[in-house]
Amino acid sequence: MCGVDGSQHAADASWAAARAAARLGLGLQLVRAFDWPPGGIPGLPAGDLGRVVARRSALGELFRLVDSVAAVHPATAAAGALTDGTALEVLTAATATAALTVVGAQGQSAPGGPRAGSVALGITRTTLCPVLVHRAAVPAGGEVGGVAVSVDGGPATARLLDVAARSAGRRGDLVVVDDSPSDRVAPDSWAAVGEALLALRAAHPDLRITRRRHRGLPGSMLVELSVSVSLIVVGRALESTRPHLSARVGAVLRRGTCSTLVVPLDRHV
Repeated sequence: MCGVDGSQHAADASWAAARAAARLGLGLQLVRAFDWPPGGIPGLPAGDLGRVVARRSALGELFRLVDSVAAVHPATAAAGALTDGTALEVLTAATATAALTVVGAQGQSAPGGPRAGSVALGITRTTLCPVLVHRAAVPAGGEVGGVAVSVDGGPATARLLDVAARSAGRRGDLVVVDDSPSDRVAPDSWAAVGEALLALRAAHPDLRITRRRHRGLPGSMLVELSVSVSLIVVGRALESTRPHLSARVGAVLRRGTCSTLVVPLDRHV
């Protein structure tokens, strides 16, 4: 599922979603929210007539995008849905049956700059499936550049490394940011990262893997790496009470400059 809103950010995200759907053998649904403000929209007729005009325009934009995606990826079943409600409400509901959710980092109301918008942050905070927060258009030939992933030796370390390695196989090098405590403070976590990397190198002998020890504020090394890689992979803890983003994930989404894949986990990583 990919959220769109008529902005260029969303259009770029839809193409990233189409490539992912084609690669994974999945269908693609482009979802757009229609939220008619009580006071109408300047330049359109007042009342119901203005609402009809705006809705017809949104439908036209949506299905032109669906047709474009279907023309480039004919083997992917592409569909569109225009649903009444706010963007966060509509897209959150649409993620319930999605294997992967893709959103642009910013939408129509974005002020510019790398910071992810409120809708992207809200969806990432609550969604139960992986979320790709897409930044920047990529060359027509597909994504290029390396991948960076953050792990800390917890139970989900192997899963995150596997996701990152499969993504890096299409992009280049893999940089593993080791966020585990030092070997003197938590030797088990330090050793767990090392063991997981040994297994990863055995499974992906052609992949160039670099381990870098994190220093500084949470997420700071990932933010630095975001200028030289095309994707950052991070885990998000599934919370049963109050969903939130860790300082590490929040830093990447707010200050990173490349796409970020946020993977929900049973345990914090």
